[in-house]
Formats: sequence, C-alpha cells, structure tokens
Amino acid sequence: MSHVFIIGNGFDLNLGLKTSYKDFIRSSFFTRNLGENGLSLFNHLNEVNQSNWIDIEKELAIYSTQGNEGQKFLNEYEKLCDELKLYIKSIDLKNVDHKAHAYHVLEKIDWRDDFIILNFNYTNSVSFILSMLDVPKQVIKDSVIHVHGSAESDEIIFGVDDGSRIDDDHSFLRKSTSSIYSGRQVRKALKNFKTLSIFGHSLGESDHMYLSFFSDITHNFIRESPDKTINLYHYGQDAKYSLFKQLHILTQRGTGTLKDNIEFNEIDVKK
Repeated sequence: MSHVFIIGNGFDLNLGLKTSYKDFIRSSFFTRNLGENGLSLFNHLNEVNQSNWIDIEKELAIYSTQGNEGQKFLNEYEKLCDELKLYIKSIDLKNVDHKAHAYHVLEKIDWRDDFIILNFNYTNSVSFILSMLDVPKQVIKDSVIHVHGSAESDEIIFGVDDGSRIDDDHSFLRKSTSSIYSGRQVRKALKNFKTLSIFGHSLGESDHMYLSFFSDITHNFIRESPDKTINLYHYGQDAKYSLFKQLHILTQRGTGTLKDNIEFNEIDVKK
C-alpha cells in the first residue's frame, strides 16, 4: 500500500509555469504555423481559441469528424505535437514558485516511504522539484511515472480516449495507439494505494481510460480495504464542481458511496 499522486496540468500552472493550451497557442511555436499559407489544423484551433476556452484534445476529436483527409491531418497533427514539445522544452523550470501549494505537496513527501507519482504532464517539473529537495535520483526514477511521456524524452501521448468519436481513418489520435501507452502500469499503481492525492488533474474524458479504478474502488475494493484516503485538490468552487461531475461519471453515479466509505478530503488551493 502506498501514497499515489495523480498530477495534472493544474499542478504546473499552480507553480507559475505557462503550460496551458492557451499559452501554447499564443506562443511563436504555434503562431508561426498560422495564416493563409499556414496549416488548416492550426488555423482551426486558433479560431476556436479566439472565442472560447480551448481543450485541444477535444478539438482534435471534433476536427476529425469534419471530413478532413487522413494523410494531411496526420501530417498536421505530427507538426502540432512537434511544436508542442518544443514549446514545453522552452519553459524554464527554475521559475517555479516555491511558495505554491503544488511545491509544498511535494515538499511534504518523505522519500523513505513508498510513493508513486503518476505525472500526466509533459514537463519534468515534478522530478526537478524532487531533485531540489534532495530526493535521490534513483528514488525519483523509480517513483515518477510519465503517463503521457515527456517533452524532454521527445515522446508524448497527445490525443483522445478510446471512447471518443473520431473518423476511422484517424486512429493516430487515440492515446492507446502510442507505442509508449501503458494504462496497465497506471491501473496497477492505483489499485493498491493507501492514500491518493489528486492535484491539478481534471479527471476529464480524455483520460477516463486510465481511471476505471474509481468504479472498482466504489463498488468492490471499499469492502476489502476501507482504510483508504483520497485528497482532492481543486482551485476554487467551479473547479470543484467540474471534478465532481467527472467523479460522478467515473464512479457510475456512486460518488456518495465513495465518500461514505473512505476518508475523503477536499483542499481548495485558491484560499
């Protein structure tokens, strides 16, 4: 039994890093692909971004259903991945806010204890901070799992959940298509946790394929292991309600059962 952390993009944002999709779209890595002679996919994402908050992964699924030719879309998708990796690599991790809640969460880890960090981000901010906190390199290597790869390793998983509706010719968009996809590794870590801390991850649809354990723990594992704890970090009330919307789906409408049977802590990092 171990302390498992699920880390999402909100973790990096809390550290003061400009890792949102909006930040990427505003950067030169993205804008240099716009215009009349630019790439259709980039122009589409930029247009959506002008009028609304954007989730690029969801927009990829929408774009897929709009009759876009497979090979052309693949070329533009690969270009988008390359530019995203370059943008992430350009972010200076030395600028992390040492006073941020995200920093303190890692600061409290006793590396002598059993812990696993499921890092869904493309950055190496988690490993960078743990190194600053003098956690041994081998412990970091053994304990930090880059679920979606990392920009530094030049391999990332960027796309949609298997359940997303896309054109049959666009299978390259599915996360499970990636050669580095390892949902089994994630589920193994989550099955045996004693404490689960979720920070900066939306539990959104594009990652539901990794999070089936929520249904298992709600309807099966609770009776076997009632001494579990979940710490749910959120940024303000809207983020909390958004997380619970996803929890309701993931637990098959069993959020109340989940909270009734284990210790469940909600931490608002906006306060």
